Formats: sequence, C-alpha cells, structure tokens
Amino acid sequence: MNLETVLKMLKARGLNLTPQRQEILRALLEGPPHQTAAEILQRVRQKFPSVSFDTVYRNLHLLQSLNLVSRTHFADGDTRYELCAGPEHHHHALCLGCGKAVDAAFCPMPYFRGLPDEEFTVTGHSFKLFGYCGNCRRRGSE
Repeated sequence: MNLETVLKMLKARGLNLTPQRQEILRALLEGPPHQTAAEILQRVRQKFPSVSFDTVYRNLHLLQSLNLVSRTHFADGDTRYELCAGPEHHHHALCLGCGKAVDAAFCPMPYFRGLPDEEFTVTGHSFKLFGYCGNCRRRGSE
C-alpha cells in the first residue's frame, strides 16, 4: 500500500486530507513497523514541529475506526500502530528480551472450535506468541 492509495481511500470516504494527516500516514508507511503514537509524533514533528500529541492520537483512532490502521499491545506494555496492508489482519510473535515483534503469516482463528455458537459469539480476537528472538537467545536473555 502506498500513500496515494490511502489518500484516495480517505477522500472517497469524505475525509479531509490535511497536511498533518498526510504526514501521519507517511510516518506509518515509511517508518518502522509497529510504532507507538509517541514515535509517530516524533516523525511528524520533523515536518510539523507544532503538531500536538492529541492530533496524532485522534488521527490514529480515526484511521483505526476506518480499518486502515491496526492497534496492538506488545510485551513492553506500549500500544503500537501499523498501517493495514489489506483486509486480512495478522498476529505477532513477541520477543520478551528486546520487545521485537515478528508478524505471523496466518490467523489461527479458523481452527478454533472451542465454543458452540449458541453459547458464545466471537466478535473479535487477539493472538500473540511470546518467546525470544534469535539475537536474545544468543545473548542468553531467556
């Protein structure tokens, strides 16, 4: 996904393409995956020094409500954001040593058959694996 595609999607939904919103999207696209709101703010302030944390946070929340951004909580306790690459969501394997997150290539939900529909209706889910990345294993962090 590129910036032009995302901007077209926002415009089609009747949203303003403010310079700050565009820069937030650029930070998500060009920055590392799984950024905190503070990290995104830092990147946006390189171009717009007076932008507030509230502006970044409100835009992230809006983009999340439009399913353009996903939010997840990692082992370090921080909430992290990433641009959704498509309609399929994904999950993460999280390193307990350094906090690195690796995207999982599949969702195990279709294989879960623990609760009958008449007893429980699933409306969402989260799946995370915890362990140690190769670097932390070599350093003896586990």
